[in-house]
Amino acid sequence: MVHREVAAQGPVRGIYFRIDPPLPYPDIALVDCFPSQIQKVEAVIRDWLAAPPQMDQIACIAAKLVEEKKRTVITLDEARLRVPPPPPAETNPGYNPHLDKRRPQELSEYLQNYQVVFIVDDSASMNDEGRWDEAKNALSGIADYAKQYVPGTMEVLFLNSPVRHVEGQDTATIADLFVRVQPEGNTPTGAALKKVLDAQISKLDPAIGRPEYADIKPLDIIIITDGKPTDQPEVVVEEAAAHLQDRHHHPNCIGIQFVQIGHKMRAASALAKLINCKNGNMVDTVPYTATLDSDRLRRILLGGLHPNIRALLPRSS
Repeated sequence: MVHREVAAQGPVRGIYFRIDPPLPYPDIALVDCFPSQIQKVEAVIRDWLAAPPQMDQIACIAAKLVEEKKRTVITLDEARLRVPPPPPAETNPGYNPHLDKRRPQELSEYLQNYQVVFIVDDSASMNDEGRWDEAKNALSGIADYAKQYVPGTMEVLFLNSPVRHVEGQDTATIADLFVRVQPEGNTPTGAALKKVLDAQISKLDPAIGRPEYADIKPLDIIIITDGKPTDQPEVVVEEAAAHLQDRHHHPNCIGIQFVQIGHKMRAASALAKLINCKNGNMVDTVPYTATLDSDRLRRILLGGLHPNIRALLPRSS
């Protein structure tokens, strides 16, 4: 509520209350009150503020403002070089030590210490503008490197096709994969993502308190997509984030990057929604600014951030 006194043309001075929400008054943003009405307006506002629901809302807002004031905010360049902060005190002990280390700067180190799952959009629109070949070529270079230095550390899945590939990737096998799978159908991003998240959670949960908990590598999920999902991946992400927090897993155990391929505006707006959901800072999105080749995909992999580092960035990052 904002109270303003404005000089009017003529002898009357207007006193205005901007009310948001409009309380019991009609749906108007600005109420012009004559002096005799000021006390009535103020009384209504006091009564509204004193009601328990509003008091709870105000207390919640105040707590969030205090928490926001305490946040350490860093730049993106600082984030890439920063050692992660300690996890919450209640985090399960015995987790993989790489969750507390800076993310690797070299692809060989990254592939040695992280499990990488690529989920490729194989919906019908990927036939447009050479996007299918673009995705194939980008993955081929990474697969060649992985086979040469760290075999068996990356997996390729698709949104629609049940075909998946884990071992022995190289340019030839990726090319064959993209011949066996052809783009068709919708964009069920949420369903495909849920399968990968559920599989990782099914590893993490029973390993709590056991020696094998330390052997579970951090998982990076890279979704290469050109379109707006036909389901609700934000719901899937929120459920997974809540589960990981409830079971006290390390905040850096899973990261998700949505990589846009092509210039479709609806894809960009859909990806933006994923940033704003309750995702535990697991999610990052990469807009389409240049052709997705293997070199750019490598930079995307190495440029990812730990979730508890991403939490330190300004809200718009």
